[in-house]
Amino acid sequence: MPPAVGPHAAVVVAWPEEDAYRWRENAACALLRAHEKAMFYGESRGDEQKAKAVCATCPVMAECRDYAMTGVETWGVWGGLTVQERRCIRARRRAGEVSQAQTVG
Repeated sequence: MPPAVGPHAAVVVAWPEEDAYRWRENAACALLRAHEKAMFYGESRGDEQKAKAVCATCPVMAECRDYAMTGVETWGVWGGLTVQERRCIRARRRAGEVSQAQTVG
């Protein structure tokens, strides 16, 4: 099928190893409208707490957190963790203070 062109063409993002990211289809945030998803990238503590509340209900939070802990996502709340929380956990892992099993899922 030829690619769609024009102002109404859909934008398709191809994730590497697409099957490995299929968990995203089941994410609680996938059900939100675009303007509601802004809370995951908001700068206020209130936005952060709202995003974490959505994550707390998510059936694929562990997969999301695993993905976020790879360091690929450098902004926003992923898997119920902020950027700062993910950095702290990665630093603690490097220092040998905690294992991956203690911080994932």
